[in-house]
Amino acid sequence: MRNINKWVWVGIAAVAVALVSEAGQGQGKKPPAFEVASIKPNTPDGSGAIRVGIQPQPGGRLTVTNANLRMLIRFAYNIDDAQISGGPPWLDSDRYDINAKAEGNPSINEQREMLQTLLAERFGLKFHKESRELPVYALLPTKGGPKLTEATDDLSSSSSDRPVGPGNAPIGQRRGVAMMIGGTTQIAGIMSMVQLSQALANLVGRKVVDKTGLEGNYDIKLEWTPQPGEIAGLRGLPAVAAAGRGDHDGPPPADPNGVSIFTAIQEQLGLRLESQKGPADVLVIDSAVKPSEN
Repeated sequence: MRNINKWVWVGIAAVAVALVSEAGQGQGKKPPAFEVASIKPNTPDGSGAIRVGIQPQPGGRLTVTNANLRMLIRFAYNIDDAQISGGPPWLDSDRYDINAKAEGNPSINEQREMLQTLLAERFGLKFHKESRELPVYALLPTKGGPKLTEATDDLSSSSSDRPVGPGNAPIGQRRGVAMMIGGTTQIAGIMSMVQLSQALANLVGRKVVDKTGLEGNYDIKLEWTPQPGEIAGLRGLPAVAAAGRGDHDGPPPADPNGVSIFTAIQEQLGLRLESQKGPADVLVIDSAVKPSEN
């Protein structure tokens, strides 16, 4: 068997249940904005590795790597894919690198609002909101109970404001991260049940509501074998990239013995995803333009 050393990592941003209001709308004040922001079309580095991520960092920095407009909207408005409707033909196909810097040391939510302003000014994003009944997943314990180890790390009380992804927690805190290597995907690190729900929402393409009743932080390790194109968080990537390969032989065949994410959650975490329906705000895109490079 050929050794596959190409890999993809995905910074999983936290996903909440409601849209954030357009920054400053109707309040007569200037919306929060980054001091400087550079936007460039993403150019592959030739190594065959494909990196995709949105990383808020200390000191007011936001680093975006190879993200499409859908991903940017998803992070800026703290929603999942099911809450985004419409959009231009290039919503998923065109990918951008963004380096932005804000004054001071804004929180993650403040950086979200700044990205909202950036999307309005540079991408010409216009939308309206509708309330719709959408399929959701409830995260629940199995009959046998959770199989979780409570974290011993002393995490700060503000950890719920941090997205799940590399570089988003202080050194020494193993915040949750999703990594795809070959045909296997993992979520590993320390997170609360709310954060796990948010990370899973990006992967299963639906809002995931925490109904476990579990508080605190847990040392999570979840491993499964997704089918090509199954991960919603990689929407818009070529099939070879979504499968974790940088060559041009196509994605590896699905492993018939591979464990699905739903089975993995039950067997490895003692939790389950139950399909339900619930009301949710939907962001309906009216128009958007490709940003000019700078």
